[in-house]
Amino acid sequence: MIELQLRAALDQAMQRIEEQTRNHDVLASEVEQMRKLIEDMSRAHQGPPHDP
Repeated sequence: MIELQLRAALDQAMQRIEEQTRNHDVLASEVEQMRKLIEDMSRAHQGPPHDP
């Protein structure tokens, strides 16, 4: 009986960990996309390199 309760608790904890891992991966991807966008915007704002 206790073993089944422990197993159920472990399964729930593993599901939460998997969900948090997926959420982390999505957020990391979004941060990377934002970083690239900011980099591109900065590059566009600076314009082409000037040749003296």
